[in-house]
Amino acid sequence: MRVKIGDDWFDSDHQPICIELSEAEVNWVDRFLVNAEGAPQRKFACFPDDWGTSEEMLAWMD
Repeated sequence: MRVKIGDDWFDSDHQPICIELSEAEVNWVDRFLVNAEGAPQRKFACFPDDWGTSEEMLAWMD
């Protein structure tokens, strides 16, 4: 996953990236993607392959 913030690009191949959707965004995404409503806490993250355990990833997302 790549995310652009301002003029800077961030790549989950090099660092973890997490996005959190607002309620309005969840409703918008729901129209286009299956299972978007079931995403826990409206968060989605990608991590480099060697980043850590599932528990560490969940803790980082909080």
